[in-house]
This record gives sequence, structure tokens and C-alpha cells, in this order.
Amino acid sequence: MHVILVRHGKAQSGQTDTERPLSQDGQQIIENLGIRLRHQSEQVSQIWHSELLRAKQTAEILAQYLSPPEGMKEETHLTPHSDPLIMRSVLESETRSLLIVSHLPFLEYLANLLSTGQPESEEILFPPGGAVKLKRDKNHWRLIWILAHHE
Repeated sequence: MHVILVRHGKAQSGQTDTERPLSQDGQQIIENLGIRLRHQSEQVSQIWHSELLRAKQTAEILAQYLSPPEGMKEETHLTPHSDPLIMRSVLESETRSLLIVSHLPFLEYLANLLSTGQPESEEILFPPGGAVKLKRDKNHWRLIWILAHHE
């Protein structure tokens, strides 16, 4: 089982936090990520995203490139301040490979918790549109790759 963690693309400013859509630049960054993931032949069963608009839009763009057989799902424990321990528990009972679209600081805490056991480690950082692939072998997670958009 593997998981690809993705930070949503850049969002527009000005609206309430829950309704901020992706900016044009943010959309382009995510499209480029989708092309790269498809080129690498990445496969996931389903894409999970938070309820925030920018995460849902990011998931929709990535779904166009990855065509997950089980589609997309809004997941409750993926908000910026969700507890990464809860999501680690959820992921450790999963057998499917997933792509998860979420936010900071949650994504960094989750990625570091899985890879190092320390959520507040600063080993893995996420720029907008950044992605990390982690693979679980039995009860151990290991970092496979990190993709980051550079401006």
C-alpha cells in the first residue's frame, strides 16, 4: 500500500477560507503535477480531499490525469488543523493505495509522523502543489519520493 500526499495548489485571496478557489497559477501547477504523476504511471484506487474548495478542485484536476477507479471522496480528517494521529490510524488499516489532498500544517505533520514517527519534525515540507509518496511495508512507512514545484 502506498499513499501520495498532495498540498492543494495556490488559492485566490479575498474569500472566506472555506470558499477560496484555486488561482489560475494554482490550477496550472496542479495540472503539471497531474501530468508528471501520469507520466510516472502512478496509480491510486481513490483520491481523498478535505471539504475546502481549493482541495476539492485540486483533487478534481488530479483525478482527470490519474482516473482512480473508486473516484474521489471528501474525508473529514483532512482539514488544516486535523489530528495526524487519527489519519495515521485510518491509513494503517487501509489496503488500497490512495492520493490525499490537504493543507498545512496538517500535511507536514502527517508526512513527518509517518516517515519519522515525529509529527513536528521538519524533514518533509510542502510548497503549494507539492507531493510526497510514502509506502507502507507491514508496520513501517518509508519515503519514496518528493515532488515540488519551483518558481
